[in-house]
Amino acid sequence: VLEAGLVGYEITARLSLAYRLSYPVHPHGNLGGIGAAPSCAKLLGLGPEGTWQAMKVAASYSIASHWNPCFEGATARNGFSGVAARTGLTASLMAEAGFAGPAAVSTLALKRTTNG
Repeated sequence: VLEAGLVGYEITARLSLAYRLSYPVHPHGNLGGIGAAPSCAKLLGLGPEGTWQAMKVAASYSIASHWNPCFEGATARNGFSGVAARTGLTASLMAEAGFAGPAAVSTLALKRTTNG
């Protein structure tokens, strides 16, 4: 379980470094789901291809969360990470069932996070 958490943390950190989202977009709803997907995929026992598909599916379902709830003190902001976790789990379950995400999403993400 610890290893699964670390995998997701590392991927989310790399995505955060690779992408600079424009204001008012908040990163948790956009990048957290992509990072949560490999954690969930690992816990489900998906191999590399299943994990990759889970990440691509999660990238397709990112939400456009924004900073306004944070600035206003709205407690809705406390749900951003939970929505990201749910996105990662749903994407992993979808990948396990045979769903696939678009190739273009993963190509862009891979190039940016590996400096390739």
